Amino acid sequence: MQTDTVIQQIRAFNRYYVDLIGLLNTGGYHSSYTLAETRVLFEIDQATQIQASQVMLKIQIDKSYLSRILRRLEKDGLINRTRSQQDARAVMLSLTQQGKIEIERINHAASDLVKVQIEKLDEDSCQQLVKHMNAIRELLNGDK
Repeated sequence: MQTDTVIQQIRAFNRYYVDLIGLLNTGGYHSSYTLAETRVLFEIDQATQIQASQVMLKIQIDKSYLSRILRRLEKDGLINRTRSQQDARAVMLSLTQQGKIEIERINHAASDLVKVQIEKLDEDSCQQLVKHMNAIRELLNGDK
């Protein structure tokens, strides 16, 4: 297959999947937060405490865009910013109790959305789907 054809097929699949689970909708996962805002919350939750620079690297987001997202999340009472005990120049991000509730709600909604997508599949089809998804990740990551 020619490179241009492969590129077009991958892009078509990406659009299909994004549309399938409504990732571009503000309010996706029944939340008033965008996909980028939700992903920032997720990364902070996974790390418990994390620096903004680490979030930037993890999700490959522009510094100024991340800064706007963090301002909104802080204004909405979902995150705290505190000085690092190891390095006073560094600011650590963590979820507030309200932020923990919000990300838990988003995670449940995301899981429910996937559940709806796979309900029509039998066990063998679900296993094939996961196998193929893992194969895609391995191929794109260069894993053997």
